[in-house]
Amino acid sequence: MPAGEVESPFAPVLDIDSAASLRVDCYVRGSVPPAITATIDDVVERLRDLDERDVIDDHRVTHWPPEYRSAAGSTGENGSTRDELVAEFERWAARKGHSLEPAFRRQAVPPSPFDADLDEPRERVRVPVVALVISEVEEDATVADAVDADAASIRGVVPYTERPSAERSRTYTVNDLLATVEANGNGVHLGTRQREGPTPLGGRQ
Repeated sequence: MPAGEVESPFAPVLDIDSAASLRVDCYVRGSVPPAITATIDDVVERLRDLDERDVIDDHRVTHWPPEYRSAAGSTGENGSTRDELVAEFERWAARKGHSLEPAFRRQAVPPSPFDADLDEPRERVRVPVVALVISEVEEDATVADAVDADAASIRGVVPYTERPSAERSRTYTVNDLLATVEANGNGVHLGTRQREGPTPLGGRQ
């Protein structure tokens, strides 16, 4: 049966073009006020519920990696710095004609006079408190082991912004994505093959 349209003007669009498994990575800030912690906990609980109902194949919750690679080579769980990770998200957005701003921002940081090794200003990447990344896991890779670009292909990032014209824009949030999937009930499985190109995330099969 062709994928149905979600009757919501705020349904994020996810391009699913194969029957591969889909994983949702939830990136969160490591240190936030208690009120924000409750919001993050709610997102994690909703993801856990979708996973248990087999609406998604797998999900992971992890802190944003450090901004820069330390002298000891410290990075995030997938071996990337925050800049490298966000750059991968930006490439997805550019391919789709979207923007990650204002949720994600890059800001130039002038070099410190005490750091003689830095002749040029570097960027500081501001990330949202919580973001979701939907990745398509290749058939020959297990969901648990698909942690790099060779094993998984990004199919969506939220928050993201659509700008159909200079006067119009719409930012899709984490809640928009979760609400869209939840509203379609148990009949939705994000790993099901789509035959009509990009469809709203959570389109009923």
